[in-house]
Amino acid sequence: MKKILIPLSTFKINDDSKGLAHMARKTYLDKILAYHLEPRLMPTCLPDDMIDAVYNECDGILLMGGDDFDPKTYDEVQHEKTTPTDTRRDEVELRLIQKAIKDKKPVFGICRGCQAINIACGGSLHQHIPDIVPDEAHVPNPPAYKSLFDGKSNHPATVEKGSRLFSLINKEHISVTSAHHQSVNRLGNGLAISARSPRGIVEAIESIDPSFFLLGVQSHPETEVNGDLEPVFKAFAGAVEVYQKT
Repeated sequence: MKKILIPLSTFKINDDSKGLAHMARKTYLDKILAYHLEPRLMPTCLPDDMIDAVYNECDGILLMGGDDFDPKTYDEVQHEKTTPTDTRRDEVELRLIQKAIKDKKPVFGICRGCQAINIACGGSLHQHIPDIVPDEAHVPNPPAYKSLFDGKSNHPATVEKGSRLFSLINKEHISVTSAHHQSVNRLGNGLAISARSPRGIVEAIESIDPSFFLLGVQSHPETEVNGDLEPVFKAFAGAVEVYQKT
């Protein structure tokens, strides 16, 4: 089975510095296993040499959603609504993406993972979408993940014709699920925007190199059954298989 590296998400279970939990939501794992990918779940608290060893065993990287990046990673002052949790996770994910870009190892980023790709390529984030688009709801009412499954967080997006994403899903107008308050601002080097919300919020980015699978979506397609972005998982699995054979 083709192995992919999944850096675990983290969240605080209390205010103690030791109260940091590492986890992966079942929806991610169910989706990955459905496409015959073996997830190698990696706590980002591991030392660099262990992380590099797992990276070398894998033929692709999946980056999950989670808490906000520390704005220092893209040289900005922290917004009052920004809530970074784990700077070690920030550091590890950005380093892994940069290694994967150098190695042309397939990368698929979901929600925070999309933002990670942009930051790793030198881009920045809008730290609080309501500041710039107050009339477009990207942050569902809490609990956020519950709304992903009841359809209350769905909104439309437009896919750029000529993009890799368009070639995968063959649709210009799609429905996506949102649970985020941040998004791509300044686009990173070597990236193109492949989808936007009606008010222009970036919903997907991809590498400008057509031979390299580096794709991020701001929404949560892993929570859907046969949603509009489902073909991306199949394409990611295919890219991982191609990489495995090189």
